[in-house]
Amino acid sequence: RGRAGLRAQFVMSITLLTLLLVITVIDRTWNVLPNALNAVLAGIGVLVAAGYRETLLVIVTVEMVLCFLAVSGLSLLYTRPRERSGLGRGDVKFLTVSTPWIRLHYIAWRTLLRRMSGPLLALVLQMGDRRLTSSSNIALGPHLALGLAVIWFLQPLSAISEVTARQ
Repeated sequence: RGRAGLRAQFVMSITLLTLLLVITVIDRTWNVLPNALNAVLAGIGVLVAAGYRETLLVIVTVEMVLCFLAVSGLSLLYTRPRERSGLGRGDVKFLTVSTPWIRLHYIAWRTLLRRMSGPLLALVLQMGDRRLTSSSNIALGPHLALGLAVIWFLQPLSAISEVTARQ
């Protein structure tokens, strides 16, 4: 049973990291988070969540809807006074579809990690040839992906812990 749990943990982690790497490369290159990859991330996340508790499927679905509504609302609140978006629709969808992987209560931590990695990237870019201004367009997807990966591996209540504990 212990080896099966470790195998499941390894497969889920490699799957997630592969998806996040593809999403990061695409967003950094073309500044877009493809709906197809968001759908794959959501689908596999829901399967992972459903695999470790029967009632969790309903909970995860509700959490995804709540996350979408909350993040969409925050995006609108940010956009209104500034007349420019801080979170694009792709970023809102990406945060929503990652909910099954880390659960809703970790979204704030993920956003904080994104907020910390963004300025570090800006500093690195400033040290290079690229000039950044307040109107510079920086892809958020890689930072959201980094936050998801860090929380996936560090959170004590993650799907990894629950799958391993149940096996």
